Amino acid sequence: MKVVLQRVNSASVTVNGQTIAAIRRGVLCYVSYAATDTEQTFTWMAAKIANLRIFPELDGKDRFDQSLREINGEVLIVSNFTLHADCRKGRRPDFIDAAPPQVASGFHTKFLEILRKCEVSVYDGQFGAHMRVLSENDGPVTFILEKE
Repeated sequence: MKVVLQRVNSASVTVNGQTIAAIRRGVLCYVSYAATDTEQTFTWMAAKIANLRIFPELDGKDRFDQSLREINGEVLIVSNFTLHADCRKGRRPDFIDAAPPQVASGFHTKFLEILRKCEVSVYDGQFGAHMRVLSENDGPVTFILEKE
Protein backbone atom coordinates (compact mmCIF):
# COMPACT_ATOMS: atom_id res chain seq x y z
CA MET A 1 0.00 0.00 0.00
CA LYS A 2 1.24 3.43 -0.93
CA VAL A 3 -0.17 6.82 0.03
CA VAL A 4 0.81 10.31 -1.04
CA LEU A 5 -0.52 12.54 1.75
CA GLN A 6 -0.80 16.30 1.29
CA ARG A 7 -1.78 18.78 3.99
CA VAL A 8 -4.48 20.99 2.46
CA ASN A 9 -6.63 24.00 3.22
CA SER A 10 -9.25 22.51 0.90
CA ALA A 11 -9.68 19.79 -1.70
CA SER A 12 -12.44 18.43 -3.92
CA VAL A 13 -13.15 15.68 -6.44
CA THR A 14 -15.30 16.10 -9.54
CA VAL A 15 -16.62 13.27 -11.72
CA ASN A 16 -18.50 14.04 -14.96
CA GLY A 17 -18.75 17.70 -14.03
CA GLN A 18 -20.27 17.09 -10.58
CA THR A 19 -18.44 17.60 -7.31
CA ILE A 20 -18.79 14.33 -5.40
CA ALA A 21 -16.59 15.12 -2.39
CA ALA A 22 -15.04 18.21 -0.82
CA ILE A 23 -13.11 18.94 2.36
CA ARG A 24 -11.76 21.94 4.17
CA ARG A 25 -8.65 21.82 6.37
CA GLY A 26 -7.14 18.36 6.49
CA VAL A 27 -5.35 15.93 4.21
CA LEU A 28 -5.73 14.78 0.63
CA CYS A 29 -4.54 11.19 0.24
CA TYR A 30 -3.83 9.46 -3.06
CA VAL A 31 -3.98 5.73 -2.29
CA SER A 32 -2.75 2.69 -4.21
CA TYR A 33 -3.10 -0.97 -3.21
CA ALA A 34 -0.77 -3.90 -3.79
CA ALA A 35 -2.08 -7.42 -4.32
CA THR A 36 -0.25 -8.45 -1.12
CA ASP A 37 -1.99 -5.90 1.16
CA THR A 38 -3.94 -7.18 4.17
CA GLU A 39 -6.34 -5.82 6.76
CA GLN A 40 -3.30 -5.29 9.00
CA THR A 41 -1.83 -3.04 6.29
CA PHE A 42 -5.02 -0.97 6.14
CA THR A 43 -5.20 -0.67 9.94
CA TRP A 44 -1.59 0.52 10.16
CA MET A 45 -2.08 3.08 7.36
CA ALA A 46 -5.37 4.40 8.75
CA ALA A 47 -3.78 4.98 12.17
CA LYS A 48 -0.78 6.65 10.54
CA ILE A 49 -2.99 9.05 8.55
CA ALA A 50 -5.18 9.93 11.55
CA ASN A 51 -2.35 10.38 14.05
CA LEU A 52 0.64 11.73 12.11
CA ARG A 53 1.56 15.08 13.66
CA ILE A 54 1.78 17.39 10.63
CA PHE A 55 -0.32 20.41 11.65
CA PRO A 56 0.89 23.47 13.58
CA GLU A 57 -0.65 24.52 16.88
CA LEU A 58 -2.71 27.69 16.93
CA ASP A 59 0.29 29.69 18.22
CA GLY A 60 1.19 30.40 14.60
CA LYS A 61 4.57 28.70 14.72
CA ASP A 62 5.15 26.34 11.82
CA ARG A 63 5.93 23.19 13.82
CA PHE A 64 4.45 19.75 13.37
CA ASP A 65 2.59 19.48 16.67
CA GLN A 66 -0.93 18.23 16.00
CA SER A 67 -2.56 15.35 14.15
CA LEU A 68 -5.57 15.27 11.88
CA ARG A 69 -7.62 13.96 14.79
CA GLU A 70 -6.44 16.73 17.13
CA ILE A 71 -7.46 19.52 14.74
CA ASN A 72 -10.76 17.80 13.82
CA GLY A 73 -9.56 17.85 10.22
CA GLU A 74 -11.04 16.03 7.27
CA VAL A 75 -9.50 13.48 4.92
CA LEU A 76 -10.22 13.04 1.23
CA ILE A 77 -9.20 9.65 -0.14
CA VAL A 78 -8.57 9.32 -3.89
CA SER A 79 -7.78 5.88 -5.31
CA ASN A 80 -4.78 6.09 -7.63
CA PHE A 81 -3.24 2.84 -8.85
CA THR A 82 -0.54 4.75 -10.74
CA LEU A 83 1.37 5.16 -7.47
CA HIS A 84 2.45 1.55 -7.96
CA ALA A 85 3.96 2.29 -11.39
CA ASP A 86 7.47 1.04 -12.06
CA CYS A 87 9.03 3.52 -14.49
CA ARG A 88 12.63 2.32 -14.27
CA LYS A 89 12.68 0.61 -17.67
CA GLY A 90 11.42 1.71 -21.04
CA ARG A 91 8.98 4.52 -21.70
CA ARG A 92 5.77 2.89 -20.53
CA PRO A 93 4.97 2.43 -16.81
CA ASP A 94 4.61 -1.14 -15.53
CA PHE A 95 1.82 -1.74 -13.00
CA ILE A 96 2.66 -5.35 -12.10
CA ASP A 97 2.79 -4.56 -8.34
CA ALA A 98 -0.63 -2.89 -8.26
CA ALA A 99 -3.61 -4.94 -7.13
CA PRO A 100 -5.97 -5.78 -10.04
CA PRO A 101 -9.06 -3.53 -10.13
CA GLN A 102 -11.50 -6.16 -8.82
CA VAL A 103 -9.20 -6.81 -5.81
CA ALA A 104 -8.30 -3.16 -5.25
CA SER A 105 -11.98 -2.20 -5.17
CA GLY A 106 -12.59 -4.47 -2.19
CA PHE A 107 -9.38 -3.26 -0.53
CA HIS A 108 -10.53 0.34 -0.99
CA THR A 109 -13.89 -0.33 0.65
CA LYS A 110 -12.20 -2.08 3.59
CA PHE A 111 -9.62 0.68 4.01
CA LEU A 112 -12.32 3.37 4.13
CA GLU A 113 -14.23 1.34 6.73
CA ILE A 114 -11.13 1.08 8.94
CA LEU A 115 -10.18 4.76 8.48
CA ARG A 116 -13.67 5.87 9.55
CA LYS A 117 -13.13 4.03 12.85
CA CYS A 118 -10.17 6.35 13.57
CA GLU A 119 -12.51 9.20 14.52
CA VAL A 120 -11.81 11.40 11.49
CA SER A 121 -14.21 12.74 8.86
CA VAL A 122 -13.60 10.66 5.74
CA TYR A 123 -14.62 11.61 2.20
CA ASP A 124 -13.95 9.56 -0.91
CA GLY A 125 -13.55 10.05 -4.63
CA GLN A 126 -15.04 7.41 -6.93
CA PHE A 127 -13.04 4.22 -7.32
CA GLY A 128 -12.12 3.55 -10.95
CA ALA A 129 -13.57 6.81 -12.27
CA HIS A 130 -11.78 9.54 -14.19
CA MET A 131 -11.60 12.19 -11.47
CA ARG A 132 -10.61 15.82 -11.45
CA VAL A 133 -8.97 16.68 -8.16
CA LEU A 134 -8.53 20.26 -7.00
CA SER A 135 -6.56 21.17 -3.91
CA GLU A 136 -5.05 24.11 -2.13
CA ASN A 137 -1.94 22.74 -0.47
CA ASP A 138 -0.87 24.10 2.90
CA GLY A 139 2.88 24.50 3.15
CA PRO A 140 3.25 22.59 0.88
CA VAL A 141 3.53 19.63 3.23
CA THR A 142 3.62 16.29 1.40
CA PHE A 143 4.57 12.81 2.63
CA ILE A 144 4.93 9.43 0.99
CA LEU A 145 3.68 6.62 3.23
CA GLU A 146 4.35 2.98 2.38
CA LYS A 147 3.49 -0.28 4.09
CA GLU A 148 4.60 -3.53 2.50
